[in-house]
Amino acid sequence: MDIAIVPSALTDLAFSRLKRSSVAAQRTVRETLLAHGSLVFASDAEIGEFIAAIKKSPLLLSPERDRWLNFLTLLNQQKRLLPNFLPSGFKLCDLNSESDLAGLNGTGEKVLVLSEDQFDRVFPNNPDAVEEIRAEISATTSGGLGEVSVIDSKRALAVAGAHAQGTDREHVWNELFAPLARRSKGVSVLDRYMFSELARRDSGIHSRYPPEHLIWLLNHLAATSPVGTRVRLVGGFGDERRVPEEATQLLDLILRQWNASPGGIIELEVTLANWRVNTDLPHNRHIRFGSLGYTLAEGLDRLRSPRLWDEDGLNWTYKWDFESTQMLANRETRVEQSSTVSSMRRTLP
Repeated sequence: MDIAIVPSALTDLAFSRLKRSSVAAQRTVRETLLAHGSLVFASDAEIGEFIAAIKKSPLLLSPERDRWLNFLTLLNQQKRLLPNFLPSGFKLCDLNSESDLAGLNGTGEKVLVLSEDQFDRVFPNNPDAVEEIRAEISATTSGGLGEVSVIDSKRALAVAGAHAQGTDREHVWNELFAPLARRSKGVSVLDRYMFSELARRDSGIHSRYPPEHLIWLLNHLAATSPVGTRVRLVGGFGDERRVPEEATQLLDLILRQWNASPGGIIELEVTLANWRVNTDLPHNRHIRFGSLGYTLAEGLDRLRSPRLWDEDGLNWTYKWDFESTQMLANRETRVEQSSTVSSMRRTLP
């Protein structure tokens, strides 16, 4: 989701220092951002102003300031400091009344984090720390970030970590994958059996049925991902005899069945390896959108039909911290370095 913060909302937390809760409160804000959002601004200049305000704030102690600056560096490395995601000319720090929000729109969920004084001015009749402005747009203070319903629902979803049998796979896409796909230009999928159903359907009758999980996923990525997205598919051969052993042949198979527009996808890469020969290759499956991702206990195959077909549904774990997502990337590297690997990438028109 998009999260916009006025610098003074961060310094509000400094006043709780004597209560020994400031460090924990600031950590909660950072972890919420890291797990569920990108920090958005109206322009590159506003990003610079935000960083400068933190550097110059007399209310932040030196260790607090350093933690925030290091955190902003991390978000920037992950391409999650985003300019041009608020209307041109819209300045959150100048917000003084609810009417100033009239021009705020766009797609996706947005959370505006205001200072305590500013929140009181804009929403004078609200005694709580959260104002649901309209569909998908909320306002709060730094101390109330955990009370925003959309953030609370995402936390609850992550705790549940499952979708039941019979769930429409479109619901899975909308809840899990779409929010991450909208923000990432790099998507990697690792699943040993990812290509098996596609190979079985490579016949003259496959067009009579809804797309299996891989073509379904590519269709949705094409429609949702930003222009310039690169998709990497890491899977196996040798388990299903119809899966080609050469990445070039498999790429041809995929493009033969995926006859839709590539949309925002500019490059598709396939990496194949033989798990039966290389027995130390990773068993766990995952899908990674840059610095965020999900492990999929049973794999993408659970999404091969319009509704989840297995009685155990789809079980997954959300990965958002650096160590966990780096582990996912390392698994991909292990496959790429195996002795049976075959890789091919193709630029899409």
